[in-house]
Amino acid sequence: MNLPKGPTGHPLLQLLEWVNNTLGYMESASQNYGDMFTAYLGSKKDPTVYVSNPQAIQQIFNGESKEFTNPGNQLFKPVLGQYALGTLTGEIHKRHRQLIMPCLHGSHLEIYAKIICDTIEQVFEQLKPGQTFSTHEITETIAGEVILKVVFGDDQGKNLQQINHLTSSVLDFFAKNSLASSLLFLPFLRQDLGKWSPWGYVRHLVRQIDTFIYTAIAERRQNFDPQRTDLLNMLMAARDEAGEPLSDQELRDEIIMLIFGGKDAVASAMAWSAYWVHHLPEVQEKLKQELESFGSQENLIQITRLPYLTAVCQEILRISPVEIQGQPRVVASPVELMGYQLPVGTVLIPSIYLIHQRPDLYPEPQQFQPERFLNKKFPYYEYLPFGGGSRRCIGSAFAQLSLKLFLIVIISRFKLKLASDESIHPVLRGLNLIPHNGVPMTFLGQSMMDSNNCLSLETV
Repeated sequence: MNLPKGPTGHPLLQLLEWVNNTLGYMESASQNYGDMFTAYLGSKKDPTVYVSNPQAIQQIFNGESKEFTNPGNQLFKPVLGQYALGTLTGEIHKRHRQLIMPCLHGSHLEIYAKIICDTIEQVFEQLKPGQTFSTHEITETIAGEVILKVVFGDDQGKNLQQINHLTSSVLDFFAKNSLASSLLFLPFLRQDLGKWSPWGYVRHLVRQIDTFIYTAIAERRQNFDPQRTDLLNMLMAARDEAGEPLSDQELRDEIIMLIFGGKDAVASAMAWSAYWVHHLPEVQEKLKQELESFGSQENLIQITRLPYLTAVCQEILRISPVEIQGQPRVVASPVELMGYQLPVGTVLIPSIYLIHQRPDLYPEPQQFQPERFLNKKFPYYEYLPFGGGSRRCIGSAFAQLSLKLFLIVIISRFKLKLASDESIHPVLRGLNLIPHNGVPMTFLGQSMMDSNNCLSLETV
């Protein structure tokens, strides 16, 4: 065995440090041991190699199915279920991915664009001039409502509000309780002793979400309307190469993965975007000028392709990626990686956060500089906010569309300002980086820019 060097502390202490101070652990290990280091998180028998070397990441992505296998992300399986795309492997993963992919790309994005814009406007229009609010709470509401409308349609009323609240309760529980995070890493702690126990509380919330999902599935099967354009309808109608549909449990697991994963990632990216464009007035001004330069003949999908807007969103996803790491790969046959002879079974994790902080790739990496993406096109193994290879986030196009439309709407329709000069630092929730204080902002009212015809929703 020839593994890279890494932290030498007791595996249990390493795990606790990783759970409670993930970024600090990762940065310290990278500084001390380089862009490949071995971590023992919980057990000396299970070494994990974190990789932030671009050539090594390229080899990992290119060597899938030959040198490396994809075990799926098993951490979240107790909540997401055994058929969630993120936890699947092999042929069943391929089958699910082929069924879901068309629903989140292409012409469907035009339908989702109006849902996204309408929801953003509706939420912000409820604010009163002078009101101070938590941006992350607002974006959680927006992202949750958007995901649920996309999945179930917008005719569910209070049911969508209830499931949005339940989802937020689960995510907040894991974010604010270090013991809760340990539940995902240490199976022996997952004891359901009723809803007043940590794991029992999580299961209690998930059971309520399940009740809604299974009820929606049953009602839809009984009254199936092929004209509906929501994602549940499309998934229910989808057939694999053998002509087989998804079962009720498969539908449930994929839906709950989209709800949790989509809401958390999109809300985080939106909150960070609001912070950066108001923290840096010159960035906001450049965005305004670019938006004003387009005429009324352009629709929203076309506007989302604007170069500076795209560069700003790319920089947001670099400096605060929607996930800090890619999904794990396992060495399937003895392989050499950057001079290390890795034995079969070695777990490799591409570190999105660390590679995005490399000064040789991104000079002054902690500075927000959209221009770096105007001047260079980064290859898939240097810039990977949504992971890569066969495990690349299936909702990446939807997430990027949501982020761009959020910026378009808040810049063109509303006047906002940061309510505090406090510096913002990232904290980890799940595997997503969220702003530690929620980004407090003050709502100043409507913007005059909304008279610009190029931003009319009717052009979608």
